[in-house]
Amino acid sequence: MVSSDDFPGGEEVAGVKLHICFDILTGKFHGFEITLGSTAERKCFPNLKSLVGKLIIADLGYWDINLLWQIKEIGGYFLSRIKSKTVITVTKVIQGKISQKYWGKPLFSIPFKHNRSNILEVMVEKLCDKGTLCCRAVGFWNPCDKCYHWYITNLT
Repeated sequence: MVSSDDFPGGEEVAGVKLHICFDILTGKFHGFEITLGSTAERKCFPNLKSLVGKLIIADLGYWDINLLWQIKEIGGYFLSRIKSKTVITVTKVIQGKISQKYWGKPLFSIPFKHNRSNILEVMVEKLCDKGTLCCRAVGFWNPCDKCYHWYITNLT
């Protein structure tokens, strides 16, 4: 029997995590790691030198603005959901009806209402340890949650 002493997870529950890195175009695995459930996902991220020219699609467990900045700096690409408590500033509206009075304001402080467009697209920036990350944020309307789900990317 597995216990929380053997594999400590969150809230005194036993758990393990499986971290997998694979190429979705070829289906080839590039590595995996099994860790304790309490291990932060970010600690199991692949070597950045192996990601030049690659698209990294990461879930919120890997959310780290400095990591995204590093991926962009080495010539890699990223797509990730944005953590809702992240203070990330809108610098320009590309698609959707967002008043210019919100330019320069934090993305999650803007009172977005669902309108005819289910997709909003803005340019954002966030100060990192080594510079400022400037990229796109795309919001998709979620009718169940009745709010936008936001994703950040450096893809054009």
